[in-house]
Parts: sequence; structure tokens; C-alpha cells
Amino acid sequence: MWVNWAVYRPRITVTGISNWVRGEPRGWRASLVDHDILFFLAGTGSMKAKADREVPLAPGTCLWLTPGRIYEGTQDPNDPIRNYYIHFELVDSAGRARPYEQPTPPEQIREFDAVAVEGMFRRISTLLPYFRTDQRGRFAPERIAVAESILHGLLMDLDFASQHDLTDDVVGLQRVHTEAIMKILVDVQERPDEPRTVQSLANSTGYSVAHFSRVFHTVIGQWPEQFLIDQRMERAKMLLTTSSLSIHEVAAKLGYRQTSFFSTQFRQKVGCTPRSFRATRLKSASERAARLRAAARDSSSDDLQP
Repeated sequence: MWVNWAVYRPRITVTGISNWVRGEPRGWRASLVDHDILFFLAGTGSMKAKADREVPLAPGTCLWLTPGRIYEGTQDPNDPIRNYYIHFELVDSAGRARPYEQPTPPEQIREFDAVAVEGMFRRISTLLPYFRTDQRGRFAPERIAVAESILHGLLMDLDFASQHDLTDDVVGLQRVHTEAIMKILVDVQERPDEPRTVQSLANSTGYSVAHFSRVFHTVIGQWPEQFLIDQRMERAKMLLTTSSLSIHEVAAKLGYRQTSFFSTQFRQKVGCTPRSFRATRLKSASERAARLRAAARDSSSDDLQP
């Protein structure tokens, strides 16, 4: 990444939403004294940094403008621009500002989740509408802390996404592989009850099983067969703890044709049989509930004392 996020965090100085006027061939020129990130909601136009190429502006464009550079922009007078903006400083734990000559991401962030990014801009703007540093006292410290925490995560995400602008073919291929595997992990997380095989995962990426397995191991550090077993075991533990399904039904729900094979794998991974695991968890839950009831009775008895 361009910024060492273990050392630096953002301190918001200004927030707002720009609404440009229809029919006005508006242009602007600015030399920033702090960092500024913008997310465009509507309209079209263009922006350029001095001596650099022009960046088109359109809905979904995200820019990270840095201090000390001169920026110039224009809008299409028939398609007025509307955008969020957040000005901020990067400071260390002692509150010292990060030197501006240190590397920062390129102005235009290309590869990012636009829906998530827009949501974070909206949340920050809701917490701190039209915020100014000299009016910091008007806002509850908790609101500022939450907004700056969200901004911290947003900036880290944009910084990471900016690495996708690297043009080296090998890096680009690695990125394609990584994104394909990450989509699979999200799908497994969102639909845990769907039975899966290495073949079905490979098919979803368009890779052969052998190639998929190598790519998966490179990205995750684990072979897909082992990953699927681990995911089934985690799902099994949840079902055994929170449902009334029989052991046979749990095995079938996880895609096992033989309950005995499921029990063997479970014992190898967890260290006990599914039946023993359920009994132990239920006993622990029962004892915990009993302690809570006893504590509630004791509390009620204390309240009744004169």
C-alpha cells in the first residue's frame, strides 16, 4: 500500500456535497492544503492535475486528491455534477501530520466496490453534515470518532484498490486469479447450505480442476478440498448447536451420502463425534441458563429486602 495504515489515521477537516448548476459551464482550479476524496453521484465533466492526463468525471468516479498539487476541472453544462467530498489530514498517534511528499495513491481509483464506497461516503456525511474543523465542537465526539473510523476503513480499501492500477501482466493475472477465488469465498459465506465440490468450484471460475486447485492454494494457502471440509465442519458445529436436526439429517444437509463418513471426518477435525459435541454444547448451554436464572432470582431477592 501507499500509506502505512498501522502508523497513520485520518482526521476529518471538511465534509459536504457539491451540487453544480445546470447551464453553467463551470470550471474550477484548486491547490489543496489537505487530502480530498470525492465520489461522483451524477453529472459529467473532466479533471486534470497540472501536466497530467485528463480524468473523465461520471457517476461512480472516485478521486483521491493530494496536497500540494494543482487540480483543474470542468462540467458539462447540460449534465450538472453532484458529488460527495471529504477533506482530511493523515496524522500519527501523536497527532503529527504525515509529510505531504510521501507517496499517495493515484488520483483516480479504478477498481473498487462502488456501492460500498458510496454507502461509506453517505454514512460519514450523515454523521458529520457540512463539518468544518473550526466547528468541531458542534458535533459529539462519538460521532466524529465513528466517522473517522469509517473513513479510515474507506481509505485503506481505496489504497488497496489503487494497487490494481499496476499494469504489469503478471500482476494483472494474479489479480484476476485473486478476484475469482475471493468471489468463491463470498459465495460460500453467503450460501453455506449449498453442497459444493472442487469440480463445481472450478466450473464456476472456468478453470480446470487442476489449475483451479493450484490457483486456490496460491491465493488462500490451502488446498480447496481441505477448505471445503473445514467449511462443512464449521457449518456442522453450528447446526448441531442451534438446530434439532438429527446427525443423519445434518450429514445429508452438508452433502454427505454416508453418515458414518461424516462422523469420521468430524471426529478427525473436531476431536469428538457429532453426538458428543452436541451433548457437550447442550450441557454447557443448560448450565449457563441455570446460572443466569439463579442470578436473576438473587437479584430479585435483593430488591425485595427492606
